[in-house]
Amino acid sequence: MLEAPVVIVFASHDGQTAKIISYLERQLAHKKCAALVCDLGQMSIPSFVLETASAVVVVSPIRYGRHLLKVETFLEEYKPLLKRMRLGMASVNLTARKPNKNTPQTNPYFKKWVKRHGLSPDIGAVFGGRLDYPKYRWMDRQMIRFIMMITGGPTHPRTRLEYTCWADVARFAAQIEALADGAGAESFWQAEEEERDLAIWA
Repeated sequence: MLEAPVVIVFASHDGQTAKIISYLERQLAHKKCAALVCDLGQMSIPSFVLETASAVVVVSPIRYGRHLLKVETFLEEYKPLLKRMRLGMASVNLTARKPNKNTPQTNPYFKKWVKRHGLSPDIGAVFGGRLDYPKYRWMDRQMIRFIMMITGGPTHPRTRLEYTCWADVARFAAQIEALADGAGAESFWQAEEEERDLAIWA
């Protein structure tokens, strides 16, 4: 009997999310965890593929404060199905370069994302993206430099910095494997509630 694969759905704008997905694929292959990857920028995915998956993982970068439209459309279209499935979600954004905003519990974009769609993923992750001014078009470069200026980030037009923590990506791959196996990696929502309870009693 063939093992039901994990379905990883993503979109990428400047290539860093695609790089993260490739790393996840390699990690899962090493763990002998079957994965089917769907780049929404190149293809759509039929519902029967999702229905037969062991788990679904959705990954999207942020572009000017919003997750990519193709991913947003996917989440809205398949929300009823995703609510019944084992679900993982990950956001890639430059805000996650900051130590106090690099977890699902502390990253404002991730928290608003899952709340907006009314989803409660079993596992979640936030990864820093890549800042690459020379690669951007002139207007994008100026816009992102302005955002960096007001958020305390680098603004030199030759800056190229990768903020992705690959150890975090590897950790997320291990959580995906556990989720697919039905072991149920501890929900980050549960962890957040426990932290809140501890704060009350501290």
